[in-house]
Parts: sequence; C-alpha cells; structure tokens
Amino acid sequence: MKAGCTCQSEVDRMLRNSQTKVIVPVVTLALLREYTASKKTVFSDSEIRKAYEAAVKHMKDFLGHDVHIGAKYYDAYGSRMSRYGVLEPVGHLKYRLLAPYTEHATFLCEWIPDRIKEHIDKRLGVVPLLHEPTARTALAQDQARFLTLIREQIVKTAANFEIFSFAVIKVHLEKFACKIYRDTRTSAHDKGVDLSTNFGVVYQVKKLRIHTESELDFCHFAWSCCLAQIV
Repeated sequence: MKAGCTCQSEVDRMLRNSQTKVIVPVVTLALLREYTASKKTVFSDSEIRKAYEAAVKHMKDFLGHDVHIGAKYYDAYGSRMSRYGVLEPVGHLKYRLLAPYTEHATFLCEWIPDRIKEHIDKRLGVVPLLHEPTARTALAQDQARFLTLIREQIVKTAANFEIFSFAVIKVHLEKFACKIYRDTRTSAHDKGVDLSTNFGVVYQVKKLRIHTESELDFCHFAWSCCLAQIV
C-alpha cells in the first residue's frame, strides 16, 4: 500500500463486509470525488445520495457492467460511514468528511475504482462477463465445458452460489412455462433470499449448514441432477 494506507485498509474492510452489493466503498468514492472537485467537507443526506448516484454511474462505466454495483441508497448509510472513519455526524442527517480521507482524496479517487474492480472480479469470477450475449453463447457451445464452468463457479463464493443456483432453477422452470424472480435478501435472523413465482408460490432459500461428508456428497449429487436437467 502507498499513501493513505490507513484509508486503504478501511476500504478493504468495507469490501470484506460487503454482501450482495458494493455500497460503502462507492459512497466513500462519491464523497471523495465531491471533495476533490469543490473542497466541500460537510454534506447533507440528500447531497450524499446525489453524489452516490453519480459515483454508481461512474463505476458502471468504469467496470463495463452493473454486477454487484448500484444498490438503492438509504439514509442510514451516512451514519454507517463513521464505522470506517469516513464521516462524523454534525447535525440531523448532516455529516463531515474526515481526515485522513481528505488528505489522500486524489490518490483514493484513482485507487478505489481499481480496488472495487479487483474485488468483484475475485469474488464473482466469470459472472460479470455473462451480461454479454456473445460471451454466454461461446461458453455454452461445449456441453462438458459448460457444466465444468458451472461446477467451478458455483462453489467459488456464497454470492456465486446464489447467482448460479438461481440461474439453474430459473432455466429449469422455464421448460414448464414457469417463471421465478429473485426479489431480495431477507433481513430475518435466519437470513436467506426471497424467491417469488408466476404460479403463486414464494420461497425463502436459507443458508445451508453442512456438517458431515455424507451431507456434502448428497448436495453434490443433487446439483449434478439439476445441472443434467438444463442441458
């Protein structure tokens, strides 16, 4: 790490804490871009929201896709930034941008986009490439290669497991003229993902805890059966 190593360590911590979307690092980038342009250090919540939306657009252009980027902004995010020493509250829904972020703003504005890209590429593997129809077609040309790709990617991270599992289920159900929609990650204590359908059924997919090798073998067998159904 170079200048602003404390800030870089905090951005890395933000990324480690990211779940389905990269939010806090993009908010940080948004504030630093605003500070670099105007030297403004005090922001209202509405100003943070506006800066965040501009930073999301910037990141989508930079990445060439919108995977893991672009979550809806909520006013709670301003107060959360204090966990990483980015902002401190100075009034109702008003916050001050703090040093050392201000001291290294120019460097961080250049570094954070690259770091976010590195994080997404490492976490999601080939997923960002799949928004291109030509890339999907090329990968699906060879059945054995395609199945190997899915098996490799589905176990890469928890996020990949969600994405690929949903895709497998969706493609399988479409054979029966049924549709399924991934709505949101739930906030219930048991966690999970809400799935709705066009045939009146709603599912919650919970995190599966595997305790024995036999349970793991069963999961592998079940997914092999599911994959066989879609090709």
